[in-house]
Amino acid sequence: LIDPIQTKILKIIPHCEKPNNKLLSQLQELSNVLDAIKKQGTGFLHTVEYDFDKKPSEAKTGWTDEGFETAHELAKECHTLLKKLKNVDDAFITATIDLVLPFAKAFRQTYLSEGYVSFDGLLTLARDLLQKKEYRSVREKLKNDFRTMLVDEFQDTDPVQYEIVLFLSEALGHYSTDARKVMLEQGKLFIVGDPKQSIYAFRRADIEAYEYVVKQVCGEGEPLKLQENFRSHSGIIEAVNQLFDGRIMVEQSGLQPQYIPIHANRPERHPFQKVEMVLVSDKEGEELKANEAREAEAEWIARWITQHVNHEAIEDVLAEDGIRKLGYRDVALLLRAFTQVRSYVEAFKRYGIPYIVEGEKYFYSTQEILDFINLLRVIENPHDLIAMVGVLRSPIVGLTDREIYELRIHHSLDYRKDIKGEIVGDYGIKRKDMKSYPPQSPVSKEGVENLSADVKKITESFYAFLRERHARAGIIPVSQLIAEILDSTHIAEITASAWHGEQKLANLWKLHWMACDMEGSASVSLKTFLDRIKVRIREAREEGECPLSDETLDVVKILTIHKSKGLEFPVVILGNLHGEVRNDQEVLDGAVFDWSTSTTGIVVGRGDQQVRNLQSIMIEKKLNDRSWEEEKRVLYVAMTRAKERLVLTGSLKDDDKSYMGLIAQSLRDAAGVTLGDEVFTNPDNTKVNENVSPSPNPSHQGRGTSEESASWEKNKTYEGNKTDERNKTSERNKTGEGDKAGTEKFPLPLRERVRG
Repeated sequence: LIDPIQTKILKIIPHCEKPNNKLLSQLQELSNVLDAIKKQGTGFLHTVEYDFDKKPSEAKTGWTDEGFETAHELAKECHTLLKKLKNVDDAFITATIDLVLPFAKAFRQTYLSEGYVSFDGLLTLARDLLQKKEYRSVREKLKNDFRTMLVDEFQDTDPVQYEIVLFLSEALGHYSTDARKVMLEQGKLFIVGDPKQSIYAFRRADIEAYEYVVKQVCGEGEPLKLQENFRSHSGIIEAVNQLFDGRIMVEQSGLQPQYIPIHANRPERHPFQKVEMVLVSDKEGEELKANEAREAEAEWIARWITQHVNHEAIEDVLAEDGIRKLGYRDVALLLRAFTQVRSYVEAFKRYGIPYIVEGEKYFYSTQEILDFINLLRVIENPHDLIAMVGVLRSPIVGLTDREIYELRIHHSLDYRKDIKGEIVGDYGIKRKDMKSYPPQSPVSKEGVENLSADVKKITESFYAFLRERHARAGIIPVSQLIAEILDSTHIAEITASAWHGEQKLANLWKLHWMACDMEGSASVSLKTFLDRIKVRIREAREEGECPLSDETLDVVKILTIHKSKGLEFPVVILGNLHGEVRNDQEVLDGAVFDWSTSTTGIVVGRGDQQVRNLQSIMIEKKLNDRSWEEEKRVLYVAMTRAKERLVLTGSLKDDDKSYMGLIAQSLRDAAGVTLGDEVFTNPDNTKVNENVSPSPNPSHQGRGTSEESASWEKNKTYEGNKTDERNKTSERNKTGEGDKAGTEKFPLPLRERVRG
């Protein structure tokens, strides 16, 4: 931990020409403190007066620009390490383990005796069954039963799974309780994996352990390199190789595998442009703020799709001439995370681009799901005013804020009462017990009369509906309740008729399927169902939109890079490449085991009260280094999803902790290759073809034009910096005016009311 930092300090000190520079003095002082720790141990930090929160000096005099940045980051790294070292107390950690271990063992035993086991527990118990001497006969039988084993996607497996595979692949007549020392039977184990695509550290995939096991397997066999790529056009493959080989991916043992170049092996009929980079900046070429860059980028992507879909040709071996027009279904927008996906969704809506969002946390934030969950909350609890207001102002009812305010001041938001304020039904509660409900102010006759006839009619119908569903919610399954609501109201029709309605309706039925799934294991009340949904939302559980049954639907796919692994798309747009990639892993509180060193890092408490062992600092350092190297592989996976066309978008920032920073640095390192022109700015100063405008009505899909502006011609691709020479003579497709935005109240989608 200390020697590498001291070596860096010794290397950077000569780069300062001013001996009394404050930052230089800080580095020298830090080096002396590190020397003392090496001699006296971490206890030294409790005897010395040192400001561990001291910020590195900003004094640049005497430093070169590059030297100052390196020295400044090095000082920050030293301060962080010293603060962690000060918290090291191995004796306390040992005492804590002795205190907690008996409880942990008793808890685990009780957990197992009651028939419970976690997924991790299943793996661990299976490994223990093969490892422990008392079960040797079981292992011998399984070794005989499985004569050959093939493991695919080996780079995505975790160390416990490695051990299981190694134990089962052991040579007959041999026995070792240490998976690292297993003698493998020749010809029994065949593994397939691409370490360049190892991107699942959050599932405990361990690139260091992977390399160890591969070396172990190759000791009893030989490696076969598969370098042919049958998916991507040679232009994409060449660009990827030039960017990654020895530049973005540099071999480091235990962190980054050797980059083995891939070769395109597919017939190619047309030399289309394949890789394109577009940068976002303001009109002066200055760096934009993150949100401004994202909005500008989303606008440009929507324009690009509108300009190219139905105007550009792509290769298709199934087509009569081997080519066909580009469709929406051929385009995929890949993002590292969905934190800011709404910016892109809103841009697609403005341009009338059909889309589907696949995966992660987006499902629970879609408006149709929010509205329907509010409806269920109101049915379950008549006193949930927040949910009631949400339902009343949603398309389900369609009241204005002013009308809802009138209901509120006239005390008419309690659906247990009719519009005149009289209790209707007892909801299974005796009238004498109604006082247990929160008291409700009386509704004045004058207040009721002041409500418009339309509001009274809608409210009376909706409240009657809620009373009926509230009564049934206690006697029928949640899944049946949801199905009845969708079948007996116009909610399904209203949802389906909205923009992107087919997907929205599929999402509502997915909520029904989720209820069915919960009911499969035990009886679930409406309250329990809503509580579980609340937990999923709070814990940001990954949940995708419902996949549409027809995969040939002509829609653009929006998905995360991790979701795209194993898939392919004719056109891939990589968005938000300027987003900072986080790799600040911390072991907060708890324990983390490192398989390669067989050590456990333990941290107890937080902040000033934090205590840890030395191993936790070393493991954190390893996790941080791995995380940054893994992000490079995530970028590789993203770029190799493209078959015909790859578009890279984002802004160029000074720091390099982003995908765009990695690409830019690689391009700088590649002789004769430069970045393309900055072809667009923020939405108000867009340089791309101004003839393409948002769709006048979301119900009409925008089509745009293939006519290009002069600035578009200047846009360069990575492949040879060739200019875009697409046809500029085709006429713009006309879109209809569309229905004028209606100002009438959205009708209450209840068949009972409509029939009346």
